[in-house]
Amino acid sequence: MIRELLSPPAVLMLYGLCAAVYMLRQYQRMRRHRRLTGMLLGNGSGIAGLLLLHFFGGAWGMALPLTLFHFGVSAVGGLPGVLLLIAMHLLGI
Repeated sequence: MIRELLSPPAVLMLYGLCAAVYMLRQYQRMRRHRRLTGMLLGNGSGIAGLLLLHFFGGAWGMALPLTLFHFGVSAVGGLPGVLLLIAMHLLGI
């Protein structure tokens, strides 16, 4: 049980989850103060979410390909754009 929890993929997913939570908190903080930095942080968090989902989404059975469309939606929409891509993937669109 402990070995499975400390396996390299599980530790990487834990680090990715911690990074995502940190990015969300920074996103909320920056969004209130400055528009340009908030926008760049939102775009970066969307791209980071897409990359995390691409590389580690296979553990959940949902690895999105890195296409120009997915990259554009995640860059413009941020994390809500990535959630939209997940919903589209689940609906088969």
